[in-house]
Amino acid sequence: MSALTRPGLVAAVLAAAALTLHPALGAARWLPGQPAVLAALVLLAALALAVRVAGSGERRPAAALMAAGAAVLVGALGVDGLRGHHGALTLTAGQSRGNFDEEGPEGRPLGLRPLGFAVGAERVEGDRVALAFPGSAPVELTPGRAVAFGGYRFARPRVTATGGAARLRIAASDAVRTLVAEVAPGAPGRAGDLTVALEQFFPDFALDDRQQPFSRSAEPRNPAALLTIDKGGQVYRAFVLRSMPGIHRVEGVGLAFSLLDIEAERTAEIAVHREPAALAALVGALLLAAGLALSLRFLAVSGKGGDPEASVLVAGCALVLALLLVDRGAVLTWSFGLPSAAGHVPLAGTGVLFGVALIAALGGCLLLGALRLAGGGEGVRTAGRAGLGSAVLLAGAGLLLAVVRAASLSAEVEGASLLALAGVMGAVAVLAGSHFATRPAAPPLVSRLAALALPLAALLAVVLAIALAVSGVLRDGTYATPPAAASAATALLGLSALETTGAAGPRRLAFLVALLALAVR
Repeated sequence: MSALTRPGLVAAVLAAAALTLHPALGAARWLPGQPAVLAALVLLAALALAVRVAGSGERRPAAALMAAGAAVLVGALGVDGLRGHHGALTLTAGQSRGNFDEEGPEGRPLGLRPLGFAVGAERVEGDRVALAFPGSAPVELTPGRAVAFGGYRFARPRVTATGGAARLRIAASDAVRTLVAEVAPGAPGRAGDLTVALEQFFPDFALDDRQQPFSRSAEPRNPAALLTIDKGGQVYRAFVLRSMPGIHRVEGVGLAFSLLDIEAERTAEIAVHREPAALAALVGALLLAAGLALSLRFLAVSGKGGDPEASVLVAGCALVLALLLVDRGAVLTWSFGLPSAAGHVPLAGTGVLFGVALIAALGGCLLLGALRLAGGGEGVRTAGRAGLGSAVLLAGAGLLLAVVRAASLSAEVEGASLLALAGVMGAVAVLAGSHFATRPAAPPLVSRLAALALPLAALLAVVLAIALAVSGVLRDGTYATPPAAASAATALLGLSALETTGAAGPRRLAFLVALLALAVR
C-alpha cells in the first residue's frame, strides 16, 4: 500500500483524472468507458490520500482532513451515480404529469421514471413556468433559479411555441355594438346568441403557390384562425386575421368578426435532477479544502520555493498560451477585439501591443528553456528574464488600452465579454509576481510568500469548484455542470502540481493554463 503514497503516482493519477473530467476535452468521449475510468482514478486518488495519513508526520492533521474529505466526496459521488436520476419533463399550461423522461450517460434515453407525485404547469409565460406541487402554492421556475420538491430539483425551463393557441379573443360587431367571446381549443365561447368555436389556427399565416393557407412557423407572428359560428342550429364559417380586423363579415349572421388577441400555446421542457448525496458531496469538498488550507501553515514555515527560474518559465509559457488563445488567435494577425451583441468589435492598437508582448514572452521562454536544457552563461538568463519583463510591460499596456477602448464602446460591448481579458490579465499578474519574487535581491519575506503562490492557487481552484457546484445546484438543479466540471478538473491539476516529484514544470503549467482558462470559458 505504501506505493500508493509515492508523489509521482499520486500526481499522475490526479492529472489523469483531471484530463478525463475536463469539458474542454469533450469529457474524454474518445476514452472507452470514460465514467468508469474517471471513477476508478478518483477512487485511487482518494485511497492514496488516505494511506498517506499514516506517514504524514507533523502534517498529519491536514492530511487527515484532506483524506476524510476525499473519502466523503468520492462516496457521495458514487451514491449519486448509482441512485441519482436525470432527465426532462415536458409540460404545457394546465397540464400535469407524474413522471419524466429519464436520461442516462451521454443523453441516452432510459424511458419514463415516476416522480412519486404530480407536478403541473399553471401557466407558461415568456421563459417562466408556474409549477404546482401537491399541498403547496405555485412556485415560479425561471432560468436562473431551480425549484426543489420531493427530493427532485426542477431547473432550466426551455419554453417554445407549439404552433397552437391556448386562448383566442374574438369580436363580433354590427357597427352598433360589439360582442366579445373567449374561445379555446375544444371550448367554444359565447357572443350573444352565437356559439363560436375554433376549427383551425395558423400562428404565422401565409398562402402557398396554390393559394392554400399554411403557417410559416410555430411563432405567432401573423396569427389567423378559421372559426365555426353556430346560430340557432345554423352553422357558418368565418376566417379572421389579426392584421386585418373587422373585414371578415358573415352575411348569414350580419356580423363582422375580428381576432382581437391570442394566447399562444407554449410548452416548457424542464430539466429534472435527483442527487440524494449532494449535501454529503459538499461536506466532503469543504473538508478537502480545509485540509489544504491547513497545510499552508507548514509550507509557510518551510519556505521552500523550488527552482526560481522554473516558476518564471512556467508563468512565461502561460502568458504565451493566453495570448495565443485569446480572441481565437487574433493576436497572431496583430489584431484583437471583443464579442458583442452586434458582432465582433475590434480594439484598435491592442492587437499590436499584445503581438509584440507575445514575441517578447516567447523569446524569453525559449532562452530560459534553452538554459535549462543545454546550460549557458548568466547573459542568457539575463536576456530571458529581460524578455519576459518586457512582455509584462507590453501586455499590461495592451490591457490598459483594451479597457479604455472597451469603456468607450460600453453601449456595444457586452459586460460578460470583458472576461476575455481576464485570462491575459491573470497571466500577466502571475508572470510579474514570479519575476519580482525570484530576483536575486528579492527580500526573504517575498521569497517565502512566493512559495505559497502555488498552494494558494490550488486552494483557490478547490474553493472555486465548490462555489460553482453550489451555484449549479441552485441555478441548474445539479452540480454536474460544465463550469463545475472544468473547475473541478482544474482543482485536480492543482493538487497534482503540489506533489514534489518530477515534471514539476509541465504540471504547474497545465494547472496555471487551466486556471486562467476558467476566466474565459
